[in-house]
Formats: sequence, structure tokens, C-alpha cells
Amino acid sequence: MPRYAVKYSTVQMIVLSALIVPAASWFGLKGVAAAVLLSYLILEVLYAFRLLTLLDAGWRHFARIMAAPLIASLGMVAVIGSVKSIVGHGIAGFGTLVVVGAGSYVTFLLILDAMFMASQARGMIAGILTTARGSLAE
Repeated sequence: MPRYAVKYSTVQMIVLSALIVPAASWFGLKGVAAAVLLSYLILEVLYAFRLLTLLDAGWRHFARIMAAPLIASLGMVAVIGSVKSIVGHGIAGFGTLVVVGAGSYVTFLLILDAMFMASQARGMIAGILTTARGSLAE
């Protein structure tokens, strides 16, 4: 597995090297942050591809599992974007946005869960509880 880490980190370094100077000159600190984020995103996609290959799982199954959290995240971004202008600045405003963001994410996730994945989520929760009970009994 270390050989993949070296290959993937090399790809990440090449992407970051190619993006960081233009991003910094065009967009400043925000551009640098975006370049770093993009390089990590590419690294994570490579690792996900390797993991799915090792598990003999497909992208379709992975996408189906990740759809609800992704949609809930987009909903949270929309809620925060609409509330941001109402909420004040400073620590109190930031704290309010954190609470509103977390609450909206959980709400969207529960709605999506009830609509599409209720049995799957119940099975996952039951498995987690069973595992927890088993480890507590030991």
C-alpha cells in the first residue's frame, strides 16, 4: 500500500504545484486555499478508487450511499447562505451559523432518510448498537 501513497501524493504535489502560483496571483489567499482543497480532493478520489477496487465495489453503490449526505450538505449550504445576511458578524454570528448549519444538515438528512433509506439506516443503527453492546459486555 505504501507505493500507492507515494504515487498519489506525487499526483497531489504536481496538481498543487501547477495550481498554487496562478491561484495565488489571481485570487490571493482564497485562491491558495482553493488550490490546496482541489489537490486534496483529487487525492481523495484516487484513494476512493483504490478502496473500491480492493473491496470489489462499484461507483454506483458508493454514489448511492453518498447521495443523501451530499444533498443534505448542499441544503445546509443553501440555508446558511440565506441566513448569513440576517445573522450578525463576530463570534455570536458565527456560533449562530454553526447551530443553524448543523440543525439544517441533520434535518435534511433525517428527511432524506425517511424518504429513501429508512430501512437501510435502521439496519446500520441496529448494527452499530449491536456492536456497541457486544463490546460493552466484554
